[in-house]
Amino acid sequence: MSATGSITSARPGEPCGNRGFAARQDFSRLRGCSLGVPVILVRHVTTQEFEDYRLVWLVAETELILLPLFLPQSLFFFLPRAAPGTRPKLVGNTFASLFALGGLAILLLLGLIPREAVAAQELYETGHEYIHKP
Repeated sequence: MSATGSITSARPGEPCGNRGFAARQDFSRLRGCSLGVPVILVRHVTTQEFEDYRLVWLVAETELILLPLFLPQSLFFFLPRAAPGTRPKLVGNTFASLFALGGLAILLLLGLIPREAVAAQELYETGHEYIHKP
């Protein structure tokens, strides 16, 4: 941080410690928003709308975890062990695979959106009946 307390970018030849600090602050703000939005929503929307919001985020987060097939994480293992000449090929192949998986995910989601809506409605009704039994 500078003398005024603001975060500055590192100049050439200086260590880049401030950038990591700024990234942590940005992540903290993002995490605070993801924790704060449900608190606000639960006070301002109906129970059914809040349950729909939670269900949509459950499905979206599950798909975001599963669809990349952990390819970016595998680079942490393979890049340090790869020969210097093969690293660009490895990164390029990973990007190409992620691009192809993204296209496949879009096609699947476009085809499954009507079915997911019906399945989500059935799941909601089943769960709603189970939770609110007299």
